[in-house]
Amino acid sequence: MMQSGGFSPADVFSPALLFAGGDEGWLADLTTVYSDTAGTTLTTELGGDVRRVNDMIESGLNATSATAWLLRRDAFYSLERAGGTFSVTLPDLGTAATVAYVDETTGVTILTAQTISGSFSLPTSARLGPVVIIDRALTVPETTTITAWLNERRPGNWLLGLGVWDDAAEWDDTAVWQSAA
Repeated sequence: MMQSGGFSPADVFSPALLFAGGDEGWLADLTTVYSDTAGTTLTTELGGDVRRVNDMIESGLNATSATAWLLRRDAFYSLERAGGTFSVTLPDLGTAATVAYVDETTGVTILTAQTISGSFSLPTSARLGPVVIIDRALTVPETTTITAWLNERRPGNWLLGLGVWDDAAEWDDTAVWQSAA
């Protein structure tokens, strides 16, 4: 399926904004990953081993795995499961937490009213994209925006074009996506 048009709210949205009010949780867009669990060797090569995923809201909570997953990239970064699980130790997020993620097979998944405290295992999808965990329910506008943001980052999606010059020699900000579905 092809999608085209101007920039969507997901283009300017950062999931870190969900945490601006002091909410707790964990956010990984998979741009900062390491080949070791200590976080000393940055994984920069596609197909490289990933054993640590850093939290993007700088909580100091990082997911680690004894078994390496592989770094992949279509339009955005994803992890290919090669065995094992990634776990992160979270504070008590209560019983109303939300977990949102995207994978290649099922697309966006948003789980509400989750009880989360202590060790949490990331989804064990074959190809996993960004993951957001927050200590509260999302509003309807937040759910709509995070769904769009995650859909654009679905493993298997390809960015076919960022824009074009129109007939008046003006740049037209048009994104064209090839969907994984």
